[in-house]
Amino acid sequence: YPTENAGPNPTEAEPIYGFSMTTVELKEKIDLAEKERKIFNRLLGTLCHCNLDTQLRVAGGWVPGKLLGKEFVNLKSEEYTENSRIPTMKFGTAKENAYRRDLTINSLFYKINTGLVEDLTDRGIKDLKSGKIVRPLPARVTFLDDPLRVIRAIRFGARFGFTLDEELNEAASSEEVKVALGGKISREQIGNEIESMISGSEPVSAITCLYDLKLFGVVFAFEPTPSENCGRLTVQNNGGRKN
Repeated sequence: YPTENAGPNPTEAEPIYGFSMTTVELKEKIDLAEKERKIFNRLLGTLCHCNLDTQLRVAGGWVPGKLLGKEFVNLKSEEYTENSRIPTMKFGTAKENAYRRDLTINSLFYKINTGLVEDLTDRGIKDLKSGKIVRPLPARVTFLDDPLRVIRAIRFGARFGFTLDEELNEAASSEEVKVALGGKISREQIGNEIESMISGSEPVSAITCLYDLKLFGVVFAFEPTPSENCGRLTVQNNGGRKN
């Protein structure tokens, strides 16, 4: 498989939860559609005309056979505050961006300048072939930064029949990640992910995994009803005087 590799080679963990193991066959190279070829050639022509040395990359799931869709993004590095999943954005290197992707299989880049796939985490191709859902960085840290990634990882695992690795499962089921998921993420955002799960090809597998990881109660928690807060709201609306 024609790739450009860089980065550490983390120790591979054995999966404990997840879905049926899958062996994925990959094409030897990425075949561009005619429209894609025209777009890329136009971009390269612009670089040549303007005498620019810019490196152009297609990021995300477009690369592994368009398994996860198409996505054009600016290369970025992210920093999170303690109580928010909204990152502070700054420009970063391609390698930094790859390690900030949600999954290793989604960290592959197609470098338009060379026509090669870049596997900057040195895990993307291997995990894609073996059918594993793995985080590029330690799962606990990145789940605390953005707890919605927990649900997204489960959704992708169910959708493609991939297995969640041990570190990811351990982090996802930890109490601190549950607290972050319930505190940082809105019900609307969680609902959007659950809707995608249910409308996917393996909704039962996805919901079962949520239950196995003890996330069911957090994901499907209900907001307090108005009657439960009636007394408190009455005090606020009357300047502290109860009716």
